[in-house]
Amino acid sequence: MNLTSWVEVDIDVVSNNVKLIKNFIGNKKLMAVVKSDAYGHGIEPIAYCAVESGADYLGVATLEEGILLRGKGITSPVLVFNTILPDQADFIVKNDLTATVCSFDVVKSLDEAARRINKKACIHVKVDTGFGRFGLLPEHAIEFIKIIITNFDCLSVEGIYTHFSSASSETLTRAQYEKFKCVLEKLTEIGYDIPIKHCCNSTAAYLYRDMHLDMVRVGNLMYGLSDVQLNGIKPAAKIFSKVIALKNLPSGHNVGYGNKYITKRPTLVGVVPFGYYDGLELNVLQPNGIFDRLKALIKELLRSLGFKSVQPTVKIID
Repeated sequence: MNLTSWVEVDIDVVSNNVKLIKNFIGNKKLMAVVKSDAYGHGIEPIAYCAVESGADYLGVATLEEGILLRGKGITSPVLVFNTILPDQADFIVKNDLTATVCSFDVVKSLDEAARRINKKACIHVKVDTGFGRFGLLPEHAIEFIKIIITNFDCLSVEGIYTHFSSASSETLTRAQYEKFKCVLEKLTEIGYDIPIKHCCNSTAAYLYRDMHLDMVRVGNLMYGLSDVQLNGIKPAAKIFSKVIALKNLPSGHNVGYGNKYITKRPTLVGVVPFGYYDGLELNVLQPNGIFDRLKALIKELLRSLGFKSVQPTVKIID
């Protein structure tokens, strides 16, 4: 418990953001990404809110997050982005989670786990078109899927997807998309129609409507954190912190780590107990405008405690 710093999340803002995104993407499916505790907003309330507001699918990073959602009574489809270990297959199947697959070890384990309890396991095949993390290289994807469909009766290939490495770069993104589209076209040629094809994250969903395919995956945009500006989207969370100390510093005095700031005049400094170890990003590159320059300064000064030049009327606990 932190008695001096806290985050307030407006669930109505999240709900409205989801509805705006649904309206923007039309008849495509929406996957609400709730990984990392819903980007710090709270995975349980955000997942419920997203589903009630129109999300068709939920996306999580880890198996543990998926199990947590099932434990909270959430029954919507949940895709686990990270590849699992073979000995975790039972958890996927028993909790009706959708696994990302890109290796036969995991495929075999999921098939065996599903067969043991007489059900089908739902999977999405990941294709690496340029990110270099999880996924099959495009030249291996077709044969991989053919083998699964032909030999593993307890698996259902519901989806296939890729992930863009730099969605704000149209050149890079279109190059990746063309590789992915080539895989999809080859699958169609040999008679495989995978129901859910997806590749767009928040930025790509906004910038490249021709790439929406069957579903888009939205995280940052849903929370109002994305660089792209979809009309009506608002930030859902606000951070509050109390001033716990005030100090008068003379002109020419260092403030914070690394001598990043030297006072230019006698300055009243307020100490705010929120900073680096609370997850506040320190690096701001090439700031633009006065507000970005201010954020850049503050983020450089903030480590475990933050310093800010304040007005003389500010009091401790303000």
